[in-house]
This record gives sequence, C-alpha cells and structure tokens, in this order.
Amino acid sequence: MKKYILSFILLSTLLYPYSYDIDDWFGIVKPGRFISMTEDSFNVYFLCDNGIFIYDHLDDMFFYDFDLSNGLKNESKYFLYYHPAIDHFFVVTSSYILY
Repeated sequence: MKKYILSFILLSTLLYPYSYDIDDWFGIVKPGRFISMTEDSFNVYFLCDNGIFIYDHLDDMFFYDFDLSNGLKNESKYFLYYHPAIDHFFVVTSSYILY
C-alpha cells in the first residue's frame, strides 16, 4: 500500500507543472493583414482582412469580435474608427461606410 501511495505522490508532483486551465490559452486563426486600429476606454480594436479582433485591457485577452465582424463582407476594408461622443464604430470599405 505504501508503494501505491508513494507512486501516486510522485506522479502527481511530476504531472503538476503540465496541468493547465483552458482559460490560459487562446488561439487566433488567420487574422490576415492588419489594416487599422482604434481604441475605446477598455479595448483596442484591430481591423484585419478576416474581421475585427479585440484586445481587452482589463482581462489582458485577445479575441475575435463576432458582433462587429458580422456585417463585413469579402470586400476591401480601409479604416476602422470609434467615435466616443456617439459610441459608434465606423468601418470604411471599398463600397460602403458601415456603422
């Protein structure tokens, strides 16, 4: 019995550094070319070929924003701007100004 307890303790100390929390990891899949960036009070927004990505100052996290990227089509994107007075984002594309 002592042999099993010692083996368990030894294995748990060896495997401890390799355990991780799923929140420790994030992945960004092919953001494409970086085009423009803007900032509000809490986040930095990056306009890339494949959508809008956000860096959160408070949580130190980088993620893809589905809501802001939803209206973007496969056309050329030129500029992303956040207007703090009216709390809107503007994206200039080859055909439209989206807000």
